[in-house]
Amino acid sequence: MILHNNKVRSPYNDVYGTWDRFWKSEGRPTIVGRMSHKKAKKITFDLLLELKLPYDIPILDIGCGSGETLQTFQKLGFVNINGIDNSREALKLCIAKGFTLNRNIFRIDATKTPFENGRFELIFSWGLLEHFTDFSPFVREMARLSRRYILLVQPNPFSLYGKLLKFLADLFRHNVREHAYRIEDFIDAFNKVGFRLKILSKTPLREFMVLLFEHNKEARKVISKHCIHAFNTTDTTGRKSYMGPLTQNNVETPQS
Repeated sequence: MILHNNKVRSPYNDVYGTWDRFWKSEGRPTIVGRMSHKKAKKITFDLLLELKLPYDIPILDIGCGSGETLQTFQKLGFVNINGIDNSREALKLCIAKGFTLNRNIFRIDATKTPFENGRFELIFSWGLLEHFTDFSPFVREMARLSRRYILLVQPNPFSLYGKLLKFLADLFRHNVREHAYRIEDFIDAFNKVGFRLKILSKTPLREFMVLLFEHNKEARKVISKHCIHAFNTTDTTGRKSYMGPLTQNNVETPQS
C-alpha cells in the first residue's frame, strides 16, 4: 500500500507540532521514566504473547513514535506490522531503525486514516490518548479499524509514582501536555464504540496501565460459552477481567 500524505491538516496540529519538537530532541524519557517504561513494556508484551495470536496477523501501531514498539513486535516474530504517526521527526527515527516510509510507516492523522474497516486484527497504542482534551475521535477510528483487539498503554496520573514521573519529565525536558484521565474514562469511551475491556494490568507502582479491549462480537461468544455474568472478576494471574453482560442498551455497534 502506497500512501502519500505529506501535508496533514488536523485540528490537533498544535499538539502535533509539540510532538515534532519533542522527537527532534529524540524524546528520551528520564532515567526513572526509562525504568518504568521497561516494566510496562514487559507487562504489555507478555500479555500479548498470552493471546497466542498468529504471527502474520495485521497490526497497526497508532502513534508509533520513534519505532521502539514496532521493533519489539518484530523481535517477537510478528511480520505484518505497520505504524502511523503525525510527526515527521518521529518517522525519521523509525526510518533510522529500518522502517520504510509509505510501506510500513505512514504520516497520517490518526483520527482519519485511509485504511478500510476492520483492516487490522490488533490496534496498539502507547501513551497517545492522554495528550488530547477530546480523545473520542481517536477511539472511534481505532474501533473502526480493529476487527478484534485494541491494546493500550496509558500513564496513571493518580498514582504517587505517576505524579513523580510527570514532574521529572516536565522539569528536565520539554514534555507534551498530559491530561489526567481516569481508567473509567477509557472504559466508557470504548464501550460506546462496541469494545469491552477484557484485561487490565498495572505496573507494580501503578504508574502505567495496560488495557486490552475486545470487540463485543467476540466477547459475546466467550460469555455464551462460559456463562460469565459478573462484570468485575479476577483471573488466575491476579488481573481484573471486565466481561460483563451485554445488552442492546449498553452496546453501540461501530459504524461501518
